[in-house]
Amino acid sequence: RYLAEAIESCLNQTYSNFEIVIVDDASPEGLEVIVSPYLKDSRVRYYRNNKNCGAVNVVDNWNICLNYSKGDYVICMGDDDCLKPCCLEEYYKLIEKYPHLDVYHAWTEIIDENSDITNILQPLPEKESVYSLIYSRLSGRTQFIGDFLFDVALLRKEGGFYDLPYAWGSDNISVFRAAEKDGIAHTQVPIFQYRSNSQSISSSSHNREKMSTVYLQFKMIKNFLDKASIDHSLLSDTF
Repeated sequence: RYLAEAIESCLNQTYSNFEIVIVDDASPEGLEVIVSPYLKDSRVRYYRNNKNCGAVNVVDNWNICLNYSKGDYVICMGDDDCLKPCCLEEYYKLIEKYPHLDVYHAWTEIIDENSDITNILQPLPEKESVYSLIYSRLSGRTQFIGDFLFDVALLRKEGGFYDLPYAWGSDNISVFRAAEKDGIAHTQVPIFQYRSNSQSISSSSHNREKMSTVYLQFKMIKNFLDKASIDHSLLSDTF
């Protein structure tokens, strides 16, 4: 329903040096008919999986997209979300200002099924440490996988996006790992639009499976913070 709008939002960027990688997860919806008119643009590439990854293993499809990527950075964007026209230009400015980072984050608007803006998420500091990021997320900060721009080389080094069932928390762990070394930078203007859609995976039930991923997330975060404590102790001993 929203795929054409998502593609159009990418093509309407003020920054033009990008690629659009569309991976059809063996959908029965006839997506190729929607995508075909856009293939005239050399920046758009379309692939169709032979086998459906499905909702449980949706991160597998994220990583298939990553494998097809040729650029230095990647946004894992849902097919119902939108980029504002200045999105890539604002990210480019952040990269120029903080070139040593492995992850960057967008200020986000929430849109409804009619593409009307219903909310805007909280503004964030331009630069933030991974520890502040973890604390804020555990304290209730809202974020989505499409909010983030990742360094492709770093993601591939880490084995791709962190795989959890239904991707429930995969964004958290993927971002924490990417921000571990040097932190994260946030745009200071809204550039991404997340669609609140009753048919999305995040709006589904599967509460038992989601609770198991919450446990895995906290286990991962504990290990991360334990490691940070050891590293800090060694640093203190050195001085």
